[in-house]
Formats: sequence, C-alpha cells, structure tokens
Amino acid sequence: MIKKGDFVRLNYTGSADGHVYDTTVEATAKKEEIYSPKTKYGPVVVVIGERHLIKGLDEGLVGKEAGKHSFDIKDVDAFGKKDAKKLQLVPMKLFAKENIRPFAGLQVNIDDTMGIVRSVSGGRVIVDFNHPLSSKDVHYDVEVEGIIT
Repeated sequence: MIKKGDFVRLNYTGSADGHVYDTTVEATAKKEEIYSPKTKYGPVVVVIGERHLIKGLDEGLVGKEAGKHSFDIKDVDAFGKKDAKKLQLVPMKLFAKENIRPFAGLQVNIDDTMGIVRSVSGGRVIVDFNHPLSSKDVHYDVEVEGIIT
C-alpha cells in the first residue's frame, strides 16, 4: 500500500474536456498529437505527499497498490479555481515597447509569468495569469509500477 513519504515510480496521462494535455507515455503523446522530441518520456519517480503531483492525484494514490488506477479530480484539487486577482490590466505601451501587437488568445510572458491575452480595447490589454486548466475538472489514468525502497 502506498503511503505518504513513499517514493513511487509511475506513468500517467492527464486529460481535461476529453483532450490529453500531459502524459509520460510516448505512444500516447504521439497518438494525441502532443508529442515533443524534447520531452523525456517514461516513468517518473515522485514522493507521495510532497506535492510533486496535483493535490487530488497525490492524495488519491495514498492507500493504493501498484497497478492501474483512474482518477476524476475536481478543479479545486487539480489546478484550482480561476482567481479574478490574476486578471491584470496591462498598458498597451508595454506591448508597443516590445513591438508586440496583442490580440485575444496570444500567450505572453510578463515578468517571467505566463499569461493569455483575453481582450484588447483602446490602450488597455487584459491578461489572464491563471493556469490554463484552472476551474476545470481533470481525469488521470495512472500506472504505478512500484514503490521504491
């Protein structure tokens, strides 16, 4: 049985709204068209209870045996709810200074924080710094290969 503090080797595939967004399985990445040659695929080693995984998955693995498991995780235990404080008004002149023409959907990096432009009107740009999967329930298929002793 897995308990907090155990080192566990596992593979996982995470999805939201029926679309895979993360996996450690190379064949799945290729099938779902999210494959990146820069990514190292294969089992990962995590410490249970140390938040190496999202909260719902971390807590869900406690008490499980090695093998395959599926988890449906609510938004609050995944990437959290959207936070209105993470919507920020950014002056257009900041973008103009960098020769960027912002548009809705543009991913931007401001002060080393990734965000998505939500709207552009006049001299104002609203940028959303919430995690792209915030306020979404997620699903994980996990194969625990074993507990490392």
